[in-house]
Amino acid sequence: MLLDHDLELLSEAECRRLLATEQVGRIGVSVGALPAIFPVNYRMVDGDIVFRTGDGLKRRAALRGSVVGFEVDRIDPETMSGWSVLVVGVANEIEVDAETADRYADITPWAAGDRQHLVSIHPEVVSGRRLPPVT
Repeated sequence: MLLDHDLELLSEAECRRLLATEQVGRIGVSVGALPAIFPVNYRMVDGDIVFRTGDGLKRRAALRGSVVGFEVDRIDPETMSGWSVLVVGVANEIEVDAETADRYADITPWAAGDRQHLVSIHPEVVSGRRLPPVT
């Protein structure tokens, strides 16, 4: 579906497909009623966004079952084109035991430090837009 000036509204299926193609996104959490946005590397697992984190704000949001935002995009400055996908969902910590550890073994944080806690976001609202290359 085209919006104003060739901006394309993406279907939910296309948004989910694009989410699975990337490795880095941004999670938005509320800190004292103010937005805080953090980059994370992630993987899609059974339709959920999953990433590792330490004991900070992202984990606390997951322990509270907070509603969070998650955004992923790909931009090409040369062609002035790209796409963006926004997810709103509930963050939860994943309890990992010996049986499930292998399932998440390949989710490796790029940032140094102790990031052993797994957080999942189940997408409840998914939207996206694409800006085609300028011709």
